[in-house]
Amino acid sequence: MESTVDTRPWLLRLPYDIIANVSQYLDLCSNTHLMDTCQQMRYFYLSSTYLWKKIVFDVNLYHDLQPIYSSLRKLDDINGLRHHVTEVIMDDNDDPDFSPIIMLIKFPHLRKLSATNRKENTNFEVDIKLLQEMLKFDSVKPKSLPIEKISVYHYYMDYEPHLEVYQRTWNKLSIHPHVELDIKLCAYLPEDQRENQLEKELSLLERRIQRIQIQQDNGRPRTADSSENNNLYQNVDKCRRIMCVTAQCWSCGYHFDYCWKCVPVCEGCKIKRIPPMANDNQIRLKNRRRVLPKNQLVADEDDFSVFG
Repeated sequence: MESTVDTRPWLLRLPYDIIANVSQYLDLCSNTHLMDTCQQMRYFYLSSTYLWKKIVFDVNLYHDLQPIYSSLRKLDDINGLRHHVTEVIMDDNDDPDFSPIIMLIKFPHLRKLSATNRKENTNFEVDIKLLQEMLKFDSVKPKSLPIEKISVYHYYMDYEPHLEVYQRTWNKLSIHPHVELDIKLCAYLPEDQRENQLEKELSLLERRIQRIQIQQDNGRPRTADSSENNNLYQNVDKCRRIMCVTAQCWSCGYHFDYCWKCVPVCEGCKIKRIPPMANDNQIRLKNRRRVLPKNQLVADEDDFSVFG
């Protein structure tokens, strides 16, 4: 009895669930290259639409953007793949010709966009102008985008005067009332100013109650007057530094509410806080200790640990 030998390429001999599992860890270009290998792989990728819900870009793997643009063109209306993309990750891709704004136009159902560690090309003022021009010329309609989360943090962020306008612009574009950003203002208020602020707020509250009582006695409807409230907060000297909303202590995991300049000691473990980049490097090193052999950790700690 003759035995039949499978002469197919080794890739096609793998179960499809294994190929699908591996594909979820690959960048966009790698997946489109696999899709173009043969007819069977093309059918598999076109029919497995869940593989395209999340796509990852890695500019560092290529000499130029041509492979990425070529892969983007393969996600079109003919095969319908671009309508399945709901999350795009383009972290560490600091190329001026590869803007996150492009993803809004390319993928109409995009919900999450991550473009962190783009030090040279993260410019809120430019992005605001682009988005507002898109609104002005009807490229997009207000409250038409499903975007709900945007990540743009990089370690060199310090002060950002356009953050509030940036937030309002995204809120105007999105169908959701509030688009979640991965950055926020520190807004720390020194202890001595907190007491003065509390006294002002109590005084303002008393005046409001008196005004409401007078209006009710005169039979007039209540009117909302926010001028006093605006004047109250204009003189408050809160910290305007930018920080990541997920910042936490490398030692104990305590979640930071304020920047490391305003609160220099961790409130959880009481150790001195370090700059965000060094703090995150220590977190990564701590996570590596859990999985790497002990002999390899010695070399890693000599190379990277300067705060341990």
